[in-house]
Amino acid sequence: MCRCMRIMFLFLCMMLLAVPASANTIDRIVAVVNGDLILLSELQSRVELVAHESPDLDLSDPSSRRQVKRAVLDQMIQEQLAEQEARRLNIAVSESEVNEAIASIKRENGFTDDQLEYLIQQQGLTMDQFRQDIRRQLERSRLVDRVFKSKTVITQEQVDAYLKSNPGAAGSSQETYRLAVIFLPFTSGSPETLAEDRVAAERIHERLKRGEDFASMAAQYSKGPAADEGGDIGYMASHELASDISAAVQGLGANDVSPVVEGAGGHYILKVLDVRREEMSSSQMEAREKVKRELFQQEVTRKFENWVRDLESRAFVDVRL
Repeated sequence: MCRCMRIMFLFLCMMLLAVPASANTIDRIVAVVNGDLILLSELQSRVELVAHESPDLDLSDPSSRRQVKRAVLDQMIQEQLAEQEARRLNIAVSESEVNEAIASIKRENGFTDDQLEYLIQQQGLTMDQFRQDIRRQLERSRLVDRVFKSKTVITQEQVDAYLKSNPGAAGSSQETYRLAVIFLPFTSGSPETLAEDRVAAERIHERLKRGEDFASMAAQYSKGPAADEGGDIGYMASHELASDISAAVQGLGANDVSPVVEGAGGHYILKVLDVRREEMSSSQMEAREKVKRELFQQEVTRKFENWVRDLESRAFVDVRL
């Protein structure tokens, strides 16, 4: 083989080797924030979460989807700036502190491990992602404490005004459902398997309608919390449920089974084991303290957002969306 032909042969080999590499490269940089990168895959994951939490958003319209992606990217840029500032101030959160924060969430809301796992699942998150979110919130809280807390004061007059315009803040009632859950995760993201997953879920639902035992079916098929206990996750308030789940169980009585619900990560079938309506009353002092905390958080959030926007105006941000 002559020298010219060898060169052409090597060139063709290099081109052939390069094709699959570029074909498999689907991720790319959508923003650079003071040297830190935000990837397209990260943005898409966050957009999917937003879509799940806000089902009224129409992401099928290209213009609407572009606006949502840009708004989500702007939020991610601000989060990145806050994290950079936390690193600069040597603000760190340990694993034990994350564990204590999660324990506090369960304690204050009366959640069991199964109920918390179910709520995390409804949000389309894994436990690792949930822990990362808790860590980020703790870091931000300390950052806020360092920068703002001593400068933020909520007066009694502000509390009075809030209670006057929101008379229900001092007490209300709510429905709670004792639920059993069968969760069937998506096998993959392709349209073909999504259709097959739906058919499989409907077959299980048909068997339940014919009278088969829900607990036994949950133990056999569910990949969700408390599967070994028949999917029984205990009592959940209606406002604690994802909107699609809440809508599915609304109006169901004890021992009723919901239709198949397509939610975050898979299909859900729910059985209402019991329904009760609870009056939530609190003393005037407790109500005032709760309102004060809410107003304080709103004020801190407002100041935090203004502060992050100021950081952004002085940062190097290269958007490549």
